[in-house]
Amino acid sequence: MAQGPKNPVTEAVDSCIVYWVAAGLPRAQIDQMAAELRAHLEQAVAAGKSVEAVIGGDVARFAEEWWRAVGRHQPRWQALVLAAQIVAAAVFITLLPAVWVQPVVAVEAAHLVQVLWMATGVWILFSPRLGARWLANSARERYGRLWVAVAAVTFVGMLVLSPAMPWVPEWVLLEIPRWQAVLVMVGCLVINGLAILRDPTRPRAPASLP
Repeated sequence: MAQGPKNPVTEAVDSCIVYWVAAGLPRAQIDQMAAELRAHLEQAVAAGKSVEAVIGGDVARFAEEWWRAVGRHQPRWQALVLAAQIVAAAVFITLLPAVWVQPVVAVEAAHLVQVLWMATGVWILFSPRLGARWLANSARERYGRLWVAVAAVTFVGMLVLSPAMPWVPEWVLLEIPRWQAVLVMVGCLVINGLAILRDPTRPRAPASLP
């Protein structure tokens, strides 16, 4: 059964939620702002205004202004945790192929370039100023295509820059036993696990009734 067009109020609220999640706001604050925004838009629609007339042509900018007007700012430590999570994930993915096939892992300059490339790409994709803005405005196809293009370039770049590729110059910085590389990867998993547990945007389970 074909679904009808999405409610414009719901679509606008969902787009704002995407932006707020990328901004790292606590889930409780996101839910509260979403409820207040929904009520505000529904009142405007009931008064004869369109959703677009209320929020304008840039949903992300409206979401940012709404957050700054009624919300709390993201603590600095959250940005540091996110940065550590991105770098740890990049290091893990970069080391995985080498650990899989090499008893002694040669850490090359290309590995550092891969980590920097991936970390930069992921940061762009989820930055409130860039990728989150594109996602919030993805109803306009060009923004959605831009986000997908950056994701594709990030992934393809990781493959192209791999030390296994014949065109990548070999520049070994150091060699470490496989077990040491595995310990580094375990540390990366621990960092990511802690970051996920401390992620303020995660939906919380509702409190059980007594």
